[in-house]
Amino acid sequence: MKHTWLIFIQISFLLGQSYDGETIWFYQKNIPGMKLKGKLISLKLNQELNAETGFTSEVVFKPDDKKQVPLLFAGGTKNNGEHYIFDVKDIYNITNTTSIEIPMRTHSITLYSKELQINYLNRKEIDERINLFINDRVQRRELRSKSHQKFIDTISYGGCAFILFSIFYMML
Repeated sequence: MKHTWLIFIQISFLLGQSYDGETIWFYQKNIPGMKLKGKLISLKLNQELNAETGFTSEVVFKPDDKKQVPLLFAGGTKNNGEHYIFDVKDIYNITNTTSIEIPMRTHSITLYSKELQINYLNRKEIDERINLFINDRVQRRELRSKSHQKFIDTISYGGCAFILFSIFYMML
């Protein structure tokens, strides 16, 4: 019995956890490997060569933990060392994970990948894209819930009608 409670508590703890922020997955020898969590500040593709970093496309990222920054990929810093600059060529993808309800209402969106390349000039543009995505998901969930409720109502009413019909038929 004690083990059952322990498992229940561990599962409840895991389901209640959430992460609101972005994750960058870096390439290591052409294989997605290292990851870094934090906030994407901007992503600029196909720009003029930056003489300081040597990048023509750059990602500006504020890590949650500076100790986790893979310095091998960092081309420099901005904002007094708070934001790190990375070359887009070293990045496999960038995803955002946002929890809007607990438990288990977590939404993930890809902000950048080789297939999805979008410029984000600032954090406001990133937040707008995330909010549009989440609003779309919430609306879809609401529509599904309404259609499921209509189905359940139809089954319930149909079941009641069948029972009444059966009782009436047996009385004859």
